[in-house]
Amino acid sequence: MDDATFEGIWWIPGDVTRGVAGNLIKSVTDFKLSLTGSFTDMQHVMTAESYPLVLGVAKGAKQITLLDCVQTGANLGMPGFVSKVFMPRAALVGGHLEHEEALRFPKATFQYSYLPDWVGASGFDRKLEMDGDQLKRVQITYEYPEEITTAIPGGEFAISYGFETGGDLLSDATLRQNVHVRIELEESLDLVNWFSKYVEPLQNLLTLATGRPNAITGVRVYSPELIVSTSKGDWMSPLEVLFTQDFGDDRKAGRLYPHDMLFTLGDLGEHAGRVINDWLQVAEELDSVCNLFFGVQYGGPTYLRNRFLPLVQAVESYHRRRKQNYVLRPEAHEKRVEEIVANASAEHREWLGQNIGDHTNEPSLRTRLKELVSEAEEIVVPLIAGSKKKFIDDVVNTRHYLTHFDEELREKAAQGEELFHLSRTLSFIVQACLLGELGLEGETRTALFKRNQPYLYAVRQAKSNA
Repeated sequence: MDDATFEGIWWIPGDVTRGVAGNLIKSVTDFKLSLTGSFTDMQHVMTAESYPLVLGVAKGAKQITLLDCVQTGANLGMPGFVSKVFMPRAALVGGHLEHEEALRFPKATFQYSYLPDWVGASGFDRKLEMDGDQLKRVQITYEYPEEITTAIPGGEFAISYGFETGGDLLSDATLRQNVHVRIELEESLDLVNWFSKYVEPLQNLLTLATGRPNAITGVRVYSPELIVSTSKGDWMSPLEVLFTQDFGDDRKAGRLYPHDMLFTLGDLGEHAGRVINDWLQVAEELDSVCNLFFGVQYGGPTYLRNRFLPLVQAVESYHRRRKQNYVLRPEAHEKRVEEIVANASAEHREWLGQNIGDHTNEPSLRTRLKELVSEAEEIVVPLIAGSKKKFIDDVVNTRHYLTHFDEELREKAAQGEELFHLSRTLSFIVQACLLGELGLEGETRTALFKRNQPYLYAVRQAKSNA
């Protein structure tokens, strides 16, 4: 989403006569409504205000609805000059929704940084006509690629295409295809649920697939309250959603090709619909794993320990959610605890009873790593120069040192380049686990990694450092 400034008049729903001039300013990290005036009278002007809805009309008769505006600043000058600053949670550009019940939408479209690369479909065709060795004519045509649709619980998912033209047709002409995800639901959702159930999980899927942090570059929602009637029927007018996110659209990598990505839409073939459905379920069931893993992907440059620890936690969380999370069967562990407490001295029984709980029957980090490494051995072993024991020892010692700062482990804890390699390997382990969740296992998963250039580069580095 590009930076934007909207100059206009703003008011509270139902009180249009008290319109106040001001600017809505949107950048990557800043979002504010600066008013030259106030929505309240002078005797309440210094009272902090908040409004669930604020309406506005900007230059060009553009209608805007602001959601959850909270006052963040105010200034009172003499004689009677007031300015106020509000921070909205989001802005809906393209219409007015005057009551909170209207803020539910049955349809939305989303765009992401590398969605076109991941989809890999183009409607363009170019033909060159030569006259001898001279170029005589260039003909470029466009035909919309076929939509990819699949049913999801309570609705339909689709990958759709749009087409834009530009230029003065004298010195230049531009043709542009855009790609977006479209979801239509039987029951309407508010913005919070649209983002938590669909926008952010699909952002994470594309980040996993492309190996690059994907920004959300566009969101549009459709309201039954904003109907446009035409000769071809009625349709819902789109509302562009503006909001802040932790980082902008930064395509430093340029165009991505299949070998740059972990997997493409084409790699999924006829299973694309199933994978989309599986991912939406995985995102809900493994929310802690996703929060930890993708938090690292979107975090940008940081201290190595701030990448390592969340990745270790992601591995632990994945194993806890998906694998056997006990050493002895619960009834056997309970019996063991009872025997230990019964055989302890009277002065220690109370303490033991309070401190020997279910957590003491959970697998250790070492055990969890052994199991996950073994399940993805064909992917992990090339990254660790064949030494599974050393890798696991290094991860465990480093994690324990960085968590507990036990001086006895200082010399055993990885630092610098070694810590970087441990973190990268843990990241590939999580990626392998998530691919397995999508049904991409065995030879299929191995083939995807062996085509992936970032993975192959990591393998080459591991060999050179062995």
